[in-house]
Amino acid sequence: MALVFFVPYLLAGFSNAAILFVDPELFVSVALLAPIPITLLAGMAIQGLFDLRRFSFLKFVWEAYLSTMVVGLFIVWMLAQAYPLVSDWQPLLKWGALAIAPFIIAFVTTMTSMLFIAGWKAAMMFSLFFALFLAGYSGVLTTLPETMVRMLGLGNYQARAIVLDTSYCAKEQARVLPTDDQCVLKDVQVVWSLGEAFVLRLADGSTARLPAMAIRALVKPQ
Repeated sequence: MALVFFVPYLLAGFSNAAILFVDPELFVSVALLAPIPITLLAGMAIQGLFDLRRFSFLKFVWEAYLSTMVVGLFIVWMLAQAYPLVSDWQPLLKWGALAIAPFIIAFVTTMTSMLFIAGWKAAMMFSLFFALFLAGYSGVLTTLPETMVRMLGLGNYQARAIVLDTSYCAKEQARVLPTDDQCVLKDVQVVWSLGEAFVLRLADGSTARLPAMAIRALVKPQ
């Protein structure tokens, strides 16, 4: 199943990510066109390995093009969401995490695709956990109604104090936050508190994303 799902998904994701570094203006063209040669080569390899009928690879291209394009775009979107969270890491860890992420995403989507053989129910049961995990990690669940978010304990509450790491306060990016001399945020609205970043609403109505690793303590109201 690696040639059918995993390899095309992974190559589509890497090609989209690579073009962003080389020439971002060509991103849309590459995202739409790259899946064609990728699925074409994969289809020819599958036809040769399993001794299928002549021109069977064209049917594979027709069936696999859309899903390969969507997963490739999804991989790039997840990398864009993850980069701000790992930008402060050591270079080796940062680029290592970004390099491994496409493999994990391609593997999860491959497993979900394979389970469609067993039917919709099996695929939905397997993919639901990963869908919720990715949604929470990327902050998509912040669109839930505020009452529901508060009931689940995920956010929408007024924090009495948030104690930040002193090393984070020393950075330029932290100076835009209304911290005191002790590197403490007081009376801040926490919009979202799940995943690698907290979403805060400041007194002036603006929002800020705060890395979870920078938080040392959080005091909630009783």
